[in-house]
Amino acid sequence: MVLGNAFGIPGITVDTHFGRLARRFGWTLSEDPVQIEFDVAELFVPRDWTMLSHRVVFHGRRVCHSRKPACGACPVANWCPSYGLGETDPAKAARLLKYELAPGSEPLLAQLLAETHRAAEIRMESQKRVP
Repeated sequence: MVLGNAFGIPGITVDTHFGRLARRFGWTLSEDPVQIEFDVAELFVPRDWTMLSHRVVFHGRRVCHSRKPACGACPVANWCPSYGLGETDPAKAARLLKYELAPGSEPLLAQLLAETHRAAEIRMESQKRVP
């Protein structure tokens, strides 16, 4: 992601979230990060690789968790071949969402959407503990 963001060089970043979701989406059967990168690279044009990595990791951290995916609150559920691995009831699934998508975090989400240029700073501020 650094190469793509800082230098405009497209790349696919395969971390634990990306690998898990690539398998759940049916893009690969592999557990090997290098093979996952090659498999996914065949499916998408290079100009989309960096943002694809960001979006898949974001989705894996907030919605499609390893142990309890929030299938009933998933925006791509209609296209997901793994739909049903997790909670499918929308109300129960919504309670599984994390970070700015979590119930009760609507003000944070609104601020992030309104000030996308400050998203990283806002996330850091939201995670500071009040003494």
